[in-house]
Amino acid sequence: MAQPSGGTPMSAQAEQPKGSPPSRPGRRLHRNPMRSRGQAAHELFVALLVLAALAVPVLGFVAGRAQFDISEDRSRRVAADNHPVTAVLQQNVYGTGSALRTGHTKATVSWTTGDGTVQLGKAPVGSSGDKGDRTTIWLDPAGNPTEAPKQHDRVVLDAVGAGVLTLLAGFGVLLVFYAAEHTAFTRSRMGAWAREWEAVAPVWTKA
Repeated sequence: MAQPSGGTPMSAQAEQPKGSPPSRPGRRLHRNPMRSRGQAAHELFVALLVLAALAVPVLGFVAGRAQFDISEDRSRRVAADNHPVTAVLQQNVYGTGSALRTGHTKATVSWTTGDGTVQLGKAPVGSSGDKGDRTTIWLDPAGNPTEAPKQHDRVVLDAVGAGVLTLLAGFGVLLVFYAAEHTAFTRSRMGAWAREWEAVAPVWTKA
C-alpha cells in the first residue's frame, strides 16, 4: 500500500533511536533543576529518621523486657536468701510521696525471733498503718530487717516504665536531630536562593 507523500511511517515514529536509553521518571526527577543536592540529602535524612522511628518501639520493648527480667531475678534471689516474719507496728505510718510510689516505707516495729526474743528496730513496711497493727517484714540470714522482694505487679510496672521512658527518649532524640537538620537545611537553601538572586537580579534590572 502506498504511503502518503512526505509522511513518516508509523513504525518509524514508534521506533526509538538505537543506543538511546529509555525515558524513565527517575531520570526526569534527577534532571529537575529545582532539586538540588541539598534537597536530596534532606530527603535521605528524613527517610533514615523514619526508619529509626520505626525501630524505637522495638528498643522500648527490649528495654522493658530487660528491666522485667532483672527485677524478677532480683526478687527471686531476695525471696530465696531471706525469710518473712510477722511484726507489730510501734508507730503510726502515713503514706508519703516516696512511700506511695514504691509501696514501702521504714517504720519502727517489733518482732519475735525463733528463740522467743523480742526484737525492736526499723524495717520496710507498707505505706500506711496504725500503731499496734500487724505487718510482715523480711529478715536476712543474720536476722536483720531487709527489703521485701518486689511483688509481680510492681515488677511489671517497673518494666512498663522503663519501656515508656525508652520510647520518650528515643523519639526525643530523633526530634532534636530532625529540628537541627531542618534548620541547617533551611538556612542552606535560603543562602543558595540569595546567591542565585544576586546573580540574576542585575540581569533583570537591566532588562
